[in-house]
Parts: sequence; structure tokens; C-alpha cells
Amino acid sequence: MNCASVILCGGEGRRMKQAFDNKALAQYQGRSLLEHALEKQMEGIILLSCGPKPFSTAIEKELETVIGQLSLEPSLLYDASKEHYGPLAGILSALEYCAYQQLEIDALLVSPVDTPRQTPSLHKQLLKEAELGNSEPRSDIILAECAGRSHPLHSLWPLSCLAELKTYLESGERRVMGFIRQWGYRSVNFDNAESFKNINSPEDLL
Repeated sequence: MNCASVILCGGEGRRMKQAFDNKALAQYQGRSLLEHALEKQMEGIILLSCGPKPFSTAIEKELETVIGQLSLEPSLLYDASKEHYGPLAGILSALEYCAYQQLEIDALLVSPVDTPRQTPSLHKQLLKEAELGNSEPRSDIILAECAGRSHPLHSLWPLSCLAELKTYLESGERRVMGFIRQWGYRSVNFDNAESFKNINSPEDLL
């Protein structure tokens, strides 16, 4: 299965903005959250979903500086709307980019920028589950689960859900699990809860 990867780094991060203009650039254990997220990605096409466009030029340049220091060359994407419509808008932007560029991929690996303890093998396990159901006429979304809790932003999305996701957002819906249930999904169970702990405040960086 051919995949691209997208890191969601366009959240509003209200609690983090007291200390950082952009959560992706916050430092954790000597490196930015963006650097931690990038090193967890599989080889191939990597996209950064940066939310609505009104980033300050300074933040945009700082993101580009961090990216330039790495061997990876991810593409920066922005939501079509200037409003914050949440993570689904970022996923839609990435799916649309893959379709528009006519990339030879079947699915999109999704992960948030704020889980630096993510297990390196997480994406491989999601892909393995997807390949088990490859003969199905309609591919499910594959998402991570730990201790009975779903983690929909650690997931694998088939490119075929693009049109239905766009319609869902245009209807005013924003709930991630709402769409995932509508489309259909399977879960992969993980036992390392630390992998899914979010950095939500400056205190979490300590």
C-alpha cells in the first residue's frame, strides 16, 4: 500500500499561546515538537497541515528554518477557509493535495504534532491492519486505540473518502469521530498509553 503522511500542526493551541506563537515550534527535550513528529514519519511524501493561512511571516519562516535543518522536505499546506474548522479541515487539505498532484498513493497516514512520545512502529501497525482488509470494496479508516479509548488523529485514511469528507464539512459538521463512524473504521489496539499523551500546556513540556 502506497501512503503519504500528514502531520497536523494547525490547531489553535490556546493554552500554549501564552508561551509560544506556534505549538509545533515549542521545545521538548531539546527539540521542537515538529522535529519529534517528523522523525516518527515513514519514508515517502510528508505533508504539514498548518491550518488557516493567516500565519505571521515570522512563524512561517521559523517553520521553514526548522524544516531546512532536517533531511526531510515536507510540503506546507493550508486550509481553504480562513476559519479554524479543526483537524478534519487539515485532513481534507492533505487528501485534496494528494488528489490534485495525482500522487500514486492509496491512503494518508495522519498524526498530530503534539504527541512526541509516539511509538515509532505505530504507523507500520496501522498499515498492516489496512492491508489485511485490502480486498474489501471500500477501505475503512484505520485508527489507534489504547485502554479502550480511540485516538482518531493517529490514523490511516483512504484517499477514496475525500468527496464524502468534503460534503461532511460543508454540511457544518466538525466532529472527527462523527465522520469516522459514518465512513466506517477498524481499530488497532496499542498498550503504550504514553504514546498518545498530548502536549497541551507549557507545563507538559517539562
